Amino acid sequence: TMRGRHIVLFDSIDAVNERRRQEMEELSFPATLAFAKGQVSPPRASASFLAQELPPNVKLLTLTSNYADINQGKLLLRVTHLYSVGESAKYSTPATVNFSAVFAKQGLTIASMEETQLTATYSLSEMDANKHRWQTYDPTGGSVLAQLNEHKAYNHRFPFSEKDFTVTIRPMEVRTYLVTFQ
Repeated sequence: TMRGRHIVLFDSIDAVNERRRQEMEELSFPATLAFAKGQVSPPRASASFLAQELPPNVKLLTLTSNYADINQGKLLLRVTHLYSVGESAKYSTPATVNFSAVFAKQGLTIASMEETQLTATYSLSEMDANKHRWQTYDPTGGSVLAQLNEHKAYNHRFPFSEKDFTVTIRPMEVRTYLVTFQ
């Protein structure tokens, strides 16, 4: 049998929205358990690979070498903004991440970094240059387009600075990079 888990939060709407995202992260990505035969005394974690914490509304989603063999040894790095627009007065704002400050420890400093689209198969500039432009028609005389424009997503993303490895991430945005560490 499967058992569900329900958590009820009582507070102001803003406080509940902030806490709900944090609870979702803790429930969806709990600590991983590992088992071994015999008695094992694992060392207590005493170090972090990150020199600086990420902003509280940004999550390190992926850092993997799984695709390094097809990307000239570069690692895949993906970060995401945890909150949606209007979800939290405090955390639903764009967040700036300086990757050269976050990855500043010896052996994990950034040598190069290139932004790609989500699956890292094309550079962002290559994707934008080849983006299909849909021809649309609004049979309502413009009322549907007016509604869409009222709730339109951002037209342009904040640019990534390849000079100092800094990016500003908007609410619910995911940014993907191919990174070489030294």
